Amino acid sequence: MTRHIKTTFNIAALMFLLPTASYADGGAPLLLIFNFVTFLYGSILIILVEWIIYILLASVPRGDAFWDAVVANLASTVFIGFGFPLAIGIIGAIGSNLPHGIGDISLVMGTWVYENIKHPKLTKAMTLFWMVVSFLLTVYFEAKILRKRWNERGFTGKISVNKLSWYSNSVTYIGIFIYFLVGWALKL
Repeated sequence: MTRHIKTTFNIAALMFLLPTASYADGGAPLLLIFNFVTFLYGSILIILVEWIIYILLASVPRGDAFWDAVVANLASTVFIGFGFPLAIGIIGAIGSNLPHGIGDISLVMGTWVYENIKHPKLTKAMTLFWMVVSFLLTVYFEAKILRKRWNERGFTGKISVNKLSWYSNSVTYIGIFIYFLVGWALKL
């Protein structure tokens, strides 16, 4: 294992020793759950939608557009979709040991959900906030990946990489929001 992976693994392992996470009902970061479900059910659809957008808006050749969509989305899923919420969750769990209600707010900031949570509405609001931050990070991260891939091929699209990333991620994130809003509405 590389040093970075070992460090990440050790931090994650230590997180599970904290009182919040060590109980069977210790909960989990809502944003991480949200992103995992999105990846599990939507990754193929997201890649297909972005592949089509790359072809239509930037005139990327079909084969290249497909692999651009696969590489950009898998990388952003690992680093932004899972890494970012995991980092927020770890920081929230570590902060949960702070006194005077600060620990409760720290868990909210980390989007932790568990039985008898003290601020459930604020946790949902923070999850929405971090989702917007994730969207912005994804747009810039995927644009960077696409720019590198296009430069390696000597390709110039009809539109800039930045615009393409904004458009493609806007479409897929709107789809994700609609999916979850419908799911929440059906549970009411």
